[in-house]
Amino acid sequence: MELNYFISKYYEQADRDGIVISIYAINYGLCREQNINFGRPKGNTKYRKYYISRHFNYDKLLQQYLIEQKHFVCTECGQEYQYSEFDILQKIGMMCYLGCKKTGTVEESFKFKDENLFEGIKREKLLPEVELDILHVLSQNKKAQLYASLIARELDCSHQLVSKRSEKLQNAELIKKENEIIDGVPRKVYQLTEKAEILYFPNTD
Repeated sequence: MELNYFISKYYEQADRDGIVISIYAINYGLCREQNINFGRPKGNTKYRKYYISRHFNYDKLLQQYLIEQKHFVCTECGQEYQYSEFDILQKIGMMCYLGCKKTGTVEESFKFKDENLFEGIKREKLLPEVELDILHVLSQNKKAQLYASLIARELDCSHQLVSKRSEKLQNAELIKKENEIIDGVPRKVYQLTEKAEILYFPNTD
């Protein structure tokens, strides 16, 4: 799902037990599409760290879901096997012992095959996480003169990465760059385009 831009790795930090965890969120573009608030709330620390509470740990739930969705199917006769039978199948060379009796014909498959689930999602909004983060920073700081190193500082990444990704955003007409002199230094200042405002931030001032 991350490779297809449906979810993004949002943050990495220690949980309540001191274990480093990765925090995932619905892709920013999808959040804008579905009018879902994105990101950590501002203000008091207790509100910004609520999501590392133990009751938000869905590891076991996700593991159980994936196990339930996986099964094995014979490519010759269609005989199905439960995921719990994997050890048996592996020992007998993935042979379809309940069906055609052929060896090597049983393969892993997923029960979940709803190809139309994401049909209504506008795929042009599904940008990679870094590019969405750049747009988000520009949206939150419209009056500021932001250039690559300032955006990189906000995102905790290199200014080279921001510069490289900004070229793609500029080619997609989502940002524009203007040459400015800031503190005596020539800079390329980034701004959102009207297209980006309409696509990603339609309800912001």
